[in-house]
Amino acid sequence: MLSGEAGVGKSSLVALERAAAVTDVIEGSCLQLAGQALPLAALEQIFDARGGWPDAADGAEQQSAEQRLRAIRVWADALAPTGSPTPTTVVIDDLQWADETTCDFLVYLASTAARRRLSLVLTLRDDETPLVGRVQQAVAELTRLPGAECIELQRLDREETRELVAVLAPDHDPDAWYEQTQGNPYLLGELVKNDDYSRIITSQHYRRLTALVDDAERRGARVIRINPAQETCDEANRVFPPTLLTNVTDEMAVMQEEIFGPVLPIREYTRMEDAIAYVNARPHPLALYYFEEDVTRAVDVIGRISAGGVTINDCVFHVGQVGLPFGGVGASGMGRYHGFDGFETFSHKKGVFVQRRWTPLALFRPPYGATSRRLLRFLLEGRFGSSSDTKD
Repeated sequence: MLSGEAGVGKSSLVALERAAAVTDVIEGSCLQLAGQALPLAALEQIFDARGGWPDAADGAEQQSAEQRLRAIRVWADALAPTGSPTPTTVVIDDLQWADETTCDFLVYLASTAARRRLSLVLTLRDDETPLVGRVQQAVAELTRLPGAECIELQRLDREETRELVAVLAPDHDPDAWYEQTQGNPYLLGELVKNDDYSRIITSQHYRRLTALVDDAERRGARVIRINPAQETCDEANRVFPPTLLTNVTDEMAVMQEEIFGPVLPIREYTRMEDAIAYVNARPHPLALYYFEEDVTRAVDVIGRISAGGVTINDCVFHVGQVGLPFGGVGASGMGRYHGFDGFETFSHKKGVFVQRRWTPLALFRPPYGATSRRLLRFLLEGRFGSSSDTKD
């Protein structure tokens, strides 16, 4: 079991072991997709390497405990039968994303590993909360088994990395290994060295953002600059660290202008009604981003705030949906764009009326004769009553 935070080199150590392995190696990963675990993802991968699932696997999640145990035994025999002539190593990454069935299967495999000539190599991120509580229980069970080893990796500096690589893989470039594992700027919280962190496009815009933050600080806001590596971020490199502003007031420029930069003013509230009233008392926003798992509350908030568009549990993504209209309300913009709504917005609806060759309206056109007068008298009497006193 290799555990540690993201980027400390778990996968690289596994790769080194894999390269030197003389056994049959089967790999899997407890993956996640859009925040949801893929059910039995690790088992799907390792059984694919063995030609597919055994028959007993179908419906395992709905089986009783006894049926489930029998199914797990069948899976284990299909993967690495007792007395197998070929040693097998099963490598499973990201155990923190495992579901209960995967945990049960791995514990059973490890418990019977000796008679199956089986070795398990598991990696676990200890800086993430496991998907299910069974993961922590499985880790405790796995590490208590005879012959189990649990290696907790800490982030290394460059010199410590050289010592480690010299022992494990003397043929590898220690500096390259460090950059790939320990020295990743994203994982170290570095901004200047991180090419994936966007720069402000021009010095002018950098100065504008700086002025907004300085104005807020002068007026009493608390400024929190997120710069874990304590790097120099300035106009020269145009790296503007993510900046939070608390204790903000409406008089501050940052609360009156569009920001277009990594600056987030935070307004506190106690009741949801207060937050909704605050938003509704101001010009309608171009977008509303609301983070909420309760669908009923989300629908309630959407219905009580007028905004150009809404994204729930994320930001901006409603703009990229071609089937959704995009536009503002009042001060935040007019019109609707994208998809059919955009077609209508940029299309002129031209009204066309075609009159028939014969129409009763001809009777009301001059010259007016006796027929026109009789028709007019008839209409007036029907509308206003008797018109015997009415003169022509």
